[in-house]
Amino acid sequence: MEKVPETLRENNNLESTKQVEGIFVSDKEVLFVRDCHDKKMCLTSLLSAIQKINKKMLEYDLMLTTSIAYGHFKYEKRMESGEVEKNAIYGLAYVAAFLANESAKQRTQPGQCRIVRKNLPPEINGTLKGDHNQDNIIRLLKKKNGDDNDYYFYWMVETPSEIDDFEEKYIDADNSRYNEMLRALKMKKCPICTGSTLSNDFSMIKRHGARVIIQGEIHAIDEDHQYPPFSDYFTVTLYPRKGRVKYLKFRTRDELKKWGFSEGRRIRCEGCLHDVDGKEIVFDVTKVEFLLDR
Repeated sequence: MEKVPETLRENNNLESTKQVEGIFVSDKEVLFVRDCHDKKMCLTSLLSAIQKINKKMLEYDLMLTTSIAYGHFKYEKRMESGEVEKNAIYGLAYVAAFLANESAKQRTQPGQCRIVRKNLPPEINGTLKGDHNQDNIIRLLKKKNGDDNDYYFYWMVETPSEIDDFEEKYIDADNSRYNEMLRALKMKKCPICTGSTLSNDFSMIKRHGARVIIQGEIHAIDEDHQYPPFSDYFTVTLYPRKGRVKYLKFRTRDELKKWGFSEGRRIRCEGCLHDVDGKEIVFDVTKVEFLLDR
């Protein structure tokens, strides 16, 4: 769990986010944002941190159970004697989040992130009920079927159109089968294979992709959306030793940045390859290995 503070620091370095602070005790983390005058920004900053932390933990096959609640929260250092240190964490927000995670009735499950609707500020309630399709993070909040109370944050998908498919796979996984739940969380993110909303700058796609392992040299890293088709994605062009150029596609800048690509480096990676307008496009890059220079 030592990766959690490190991931939180990386998230706080982003200019568009408000500072998210954390208290880390054993296998539990309490994240909070203070002085929330802009409540939507506070929420999106917290969601951004939760998304990054959960994705980082998945790399180690670990699932977190997360609940978000609004209200007062306080941490006090109460007593220290010899090797013993006692601290107090209290407040209605902490209690509400704790009960959502631990209550026997509709307990938050591994991998889920739940937003407790009770005591939500009017600004947040209005945001959640509004049209937020253009907000990359807020649009991933949705009520579960059959749950009229709380919202859930689907941090594991990229677009709202993938939520129902994820829910179906997650429900099919017996809650006692840890590996099945992990597989649901790690489900394919290829927009073609999952039937997600596609870009509008292509003529023809071969629907059935193939999971491939490819290797080659990184020729260019495009962050200005200049490489169609799927030019709304970030693109890495990969020159293999033989065959056609491969175009690695990433939905968000964070997905691109996490691999640490640099031009001229040789890599081996795994992804889902599709033929799109005669070009070999690779989505859902899941593994990257940097190779030694020849």
